[in-house]
Amino acid sequence: NLPKAPAPLPLEHFRFSTQVTNFVEACIHGEPQSKGLLFHGEPGTGKTSYALAILRVILEEAPRAWLGKSEYDAKRPGYFMPYTRFIALHHDSWREDEYAIHARDLLRSLYFHSIKDYENTKILVLDDAGKENPTTGTGHKVQVMNDVIRSRYQQGAPSIITTNIHVNAWEDNYGAATASFLYEAFDHVELRGRDYRRP
Repeated sequence: NLPKAPAPLPLEHFRFSTQVTNFVEACIHGEPQSKGLLFHGEPGTGKTSYALAILRVILEEAPRAWLGKSEYDAKRPGYFMPYTRFIALHHDSWREDEYAIHARDLLRSLYFHSIKDYENTKILVLDDAGKENPTTGTGHKVQVMNDVIRSRYQQGAPSIITTNIHVNAWEDNYGAATASFLYEAFDHVELRGRDYRRP
């Protein structure tokens, strides 16, 4: 489900950050990896582009057994989703229709809750955390963020999160417990510079 993007960047492009290099190299060598990456910085500094490029490199170069853990092809070895859509997916899963079945199936995969390993998502990118409406569902969005990053971390399924929220401000958005857990579950990579979207 990856958005359209330029060809994957070579591994050498990530040398600006030891954390990124170590993460990518561990994944493409199929090494156990619970700790993920948190890209934070101002809008337009390349957070989403880097996250997507890293995901593509891993999906192309990581061992099939590490991505799928089965004789079957992994159903969703990697997944890219805006965090606003991830929140909406939970609401969809509560409905009483056919789409709710799809939503629940996808959520089990993203949370690494499927009993079939090849149906679980090894690498999850949650893009633009903090873009959800700040005035609605505050308790729910906090619970969702806390649950997904803890569930995946505890099961050795790394996540990549992009956000405009500085790590020091996460407590205001997602609570003290989640903000503290960020330091255990993620290496933090701050992207600085101009807004590349602007001419």
